[in-house]
Amino acid sequence: MLADLLSLAQGGAEFVGGFLWMFGGTAGSVAASPATGGASTAAIPAINASGLALSGHGAGVLTSAFGNLHNGKYQGNSNAITNMKEFFETEFGSSIKNKVSKTKKKL
Repeated sequence: MLADLLSLAQGGAEFVGGFLWMFGGTAGSVAASPATGGASTAAIPAINASGLALSGHGAGVLTSAFGNLHNGKYQGNSNAITNMKEFFETEFGSSIKNKVSKTKKKL
């Protein structure tokens, strides 16, 4: 569970960081344009592509972490049932007790 919570933080940082990378890189390239004779603007597509890739990875990490947290795999372990009498005393077992019958068939 801790790993998924940390993944939420990492995914959020990557997602936001990728967009900040695109914004900052584009703004910096445009601002440096007069000093570089416009050559710095040639880097804008590469900056945007790398920022988009970073944001996309962050979105994937977020989706995976949310999925893991919501699929119920972190529910507490239930005790093993060692015999059928114990099984039919459980909530689920008592609900199907009169709907099943014993057979000698082995699966």
